[in-house]
Amino acid sequence: MRLFGELSDLSEENMRSIPYDEYFDEMDLTEEEKEKRKQFSREFEDVMLFIFTLFSVMRQYGSINKQYIIGQLQSRYSEIVLKYMEIDKYLDDYIADFAIETVDTTIKHIDEPFYLSNDRSILISENEANGIFNYGEFSEAIRAGKKRKQWVDVRDKKERETHREVGGTVIPIEDTFIVGNSLMLFPKDTSYGAEMKEIANCRCTIKYF
Repeated sequence: MRLFGELSDLSEENMRSIPYDEYFDEMDLTEEEKEKRKQFSREFEDVMLFIFTLFSVMRQYGSINKQYIIGQLQSRYSEIVLKYMEIDKYLDDYIADFAIETVDTTIKHIDEPFYLSNDRSILISENEANGIFNYGEFSEAIRAGKKRKQWVDVRDKKERETHREVGGTVIPIEDTFIVGNSLMLFPKDTSYGAEMKEIANCRCTIKYF
């Protein structure tokens, strides 16, 4: 039985997300690392479906409590992350910014079916899983005394040219990669204001040494 049956279903040709197995299995990760990201995504998908249901119910009653939804998204996101790693200042700030931006974007596009859809919940979940675990691996590499890092791209037909260009680049661990017009410490890093076109659906990884 579907728990969130009132949310929008989009036709297959309009889907923006990629099934979790397909999305993560293409990445240069161990099987254990892939499974962690898939599990995180499934848990986070439930959070997003809950948030979209809140929006739907509040809209039906004619009043959306923006701050309440932001608080719910932020606290539930943090609960999931804590199952996998400690939350430092970077993650705390990131989660807070994500909650605000996601709620604002949803309100702005509330009448467009995609923004309260199962498709969007999956798209957000797989992207957030990669962002969180990429940061966790970066932090662990620094703690372990790693000195350098290499950007590893997927090299298939879906890959962006900007990511193909940076693929294989080796730099000092605390330096930033130049990805198009964006600077990133690791794939999906937003701390230097990377453009969304370089972040969404990125499947690149990093090797540390």
